[in-house]
Amino acid sequence: MATAGDWRARAACRDYPQLRWIPNDGQRAKPDPKCLEICATCPVREECLADYLGDPYFISADGTRRRIYGVFGGVYHEYHGNRGGGHPPAPCGTPAGYQRHRRQTPKGEPVECEECNRAHRLDTAQRKEAAR
Repeated sequence: MATAGDWRARAACRDYPQLRWIPNDGQRAKPDPKCLEICATCPVREECLADYLGDPYFISADGTRRRIYGVFGGVYHEYHGNRGGGHPPAPCGTPAGYQRHRRQTPKGEPVECEECNRAHRLDTAQRKEAAR
């Protein structure tokens, strides 16, 4: 809950509660593009980003600690993964890139990145050959 002296009371996002700023229960989902436009003009953008980077986690209903995904300080959550010692996303055309796509693709649907599919097929063939 924001107090009178709290930066949250001056945040531009307070006027747009109907937009998807933070997906439910830490799910990874794209934010409404309007969110980034609103953040770009927010007077407390720096405070918001600093607050998020200070503790980007929450305790879910099942008691586990999960990272919060969403829009904070005018930045979409995936950008934050590269700050403070985080790892950049695995590049396409590698087995790790295929696994990244696999995690982001709905269950039962194919990975659409052809570079990553090729890398996965090659990696699978090499592993099978090495197992002989």
